[in-house]
Amino acid sequence: MNRFFNHATAAKGLVVTTMTCTGLLALFAPRSLTAVAADPSGALGDVLAWLGLALAMAGWADIVWTDMLGRQIMPSLDPLTRHKICVLLYSAISALYAIFAFAALDWRVDTSWILIVDYVLVAVFTATLTVAIAMEKREKPP
Repeated sequence: MNRFFNHATAAKGLVVTTMTCTGLLALFAPRSLTAVAADPSGALGDVLAWLGLALAMAGWADIVWTDMLGRQIMPSLDPLTRHKICVLLYSAISALYAIFAFAALDWRVDTSWILIVDYVLVAVFTATLTVAIAMEKREKPP
């Protein structure tokens, strides 16, 4: 049960929850600030939102499969492979939020600064999580 309440699991869960909400708002809540800010980018905004949802689902799969269920299910990835996948996954989410911040720059949306600040902060905190994951001590596989 200790693995379920791990601080890294909570941080990853927060990032993928935020990404899930951002993608869902952009695609299915047309009056949300997220959708209004993404609207000028047209189909590219939808592609980015779907990409974000795909990354979030990969993150949720990792959290549930590895962190929450642990060794109760098979097959499982070796720790080094999972480590590399997590670094790539959270790097991609961080980069996607940086792209969202640029896409939200629109002088016609008077509250877009709120969204831009949110996206920049999520990008920075996700990048910090990525660095923390990358620098974790890993045992070499036998």
